[in-house]
Amino acid sequence: LSYEKWVPAAMTYDSDSYSYKLVSMVPPGKQQYAFIVNEGVPSVALDQPTSVREATWGNYKETSAKNLPKVVNQFVVTPPNDFDHDKSLAPRTKQVKKRVKGKWTFPKSLFADYQQDSEDYLNKCFEFDYGCTGIQKKIAKKGMNDDEVEDEQRTKALLRKNYEHIKHVFKSYAAAIGSGNEIFTMGKNAYYEFLGVCDIIDDEKVKGCGRAEVALVFVSCQTIGPKSSFNKKNTLNRFQFMDALVQLALTKYLKTGKVSTACDAVGRLLDENIIPNSDMVLQRDFRHDKMYVESVDVALKRNIGVIEALYKKYSGRENLPGEKPKTVSSMEWGMLCADALLVDDGFIDRHIRVIYVRSIATAVDELHDKSFRSMNFCEFIHGICWIASFLDSETALSAVVQRLINRLVSFCLNSTKRSSQSAGGGGKE
Repeated sequence: LSYEKWVPAAMTYDSDSYSYKLVSMVPPGKQQYAFIVNEGVPSVALDQPTSVREATWGNYKETSAKNLPKVVNQFVVTPPNDFDHDKSLAPRTKQVKKRVKGKWTFPKSLFADYQQDSEDYLNKCFEFDYGCTGIQKKIAKKGMNDDEVEDEQRTKALLRKNYEHIKHVFKSYAAAIGSGNEIFTMGKNAYYEFLGVCDIIDDEKVKGCGRAEVALVFVSCQTIGPKSSFNKKNTLNRFQFMDALVQLALTKYLKTGKVSTACDAVGRLLDENIIPNSDMVLQRDFRHDKMYVESVDVALKRNIGVIEALYKKYSGRENLPGEKPKTVSSMEWGMLCADALLVDDGFIDRHIRVIYVRSIATAVDELHDKSFRSMNFCEFIHGICWIASFLDSETALSAVVQRLINRLVSFCLNSTKRSSQSAGGGGKE
């Protein structure tokens, strides 16, 4: 039967009429058929109407009859006048299961591989940093005085409570005032800008934390801790900065008699100088409130091919031969922003450096783990979101991300080759 794609169907013998019969539902119109007797070659009945075999709609099945003759039998089924008067009958169609969109979850997003600043992870970072400082010896000098030991423990707990803010302030000022590869440690210029913004330096006429004292704190803290290629002179790394904060607090508040304990001195420095004046929005709040949402993830996934092309173009220059995966250095990040012509009166080199450092996940050990000094692919995606937020904080982040990606495609992938400069090399400062 042609309408069954010529798949053989067994006929039953009717002893009353001495003939073979087959009952089947047949669609209207001209249909063709042939006979197979005793599994032989298909043939036609000469006493029944015949016609040239027509092409069968669709593909033949594996069970379809082979060696069909060119001339086969035919019959025509004429539907009655009232057949399907309401047009309710239709050919069978393939049932396609409708895909139900699942609920968006963070583990399925492009952000899932980012090392989050969870409380457990921050505990590890803090314990490493605190263990490298000399804070314990400064407060509980010999560990023999119970009051001093308690004061040191309370100070440690206070620092841990504010550790995320301290870490954030350190990274932001180090990157903002740094240059080249010195954006991961705090140089003297960044140190003094931090002191000035947070109003920590006392008037020279007042006994306390004057310029001579803050300079001495910087010199003494830069030599604290284990030796490492990342523990350079004339700069402060993360744990040295925390040590410096304690020394500044003791000099400004404890030694002047304004407070009676080291814990109270550190508390006043944080509450009166650093937290209200540093004007820093915690990175974790921005990520979870604005970045880690479905609309932003969808916008990024829609352009994942473009983002991968950008990452490939602006990575690997400072990786060793054969080193994988390739990463984006601060120099390459500056090249990307320069090629996209992002630098103007509102978006300057220091913003490029700060966004670069903010996008890189926190490392527990900044003395030996070099991963925090370059940007992987997931961190590169974070950087794009940070730039978008800086350029337009009023519009929905997903829309700004799309506009930024369009700009990067136009200027960085489709444009003619132009000479690029790293951030800090010819841009606005």
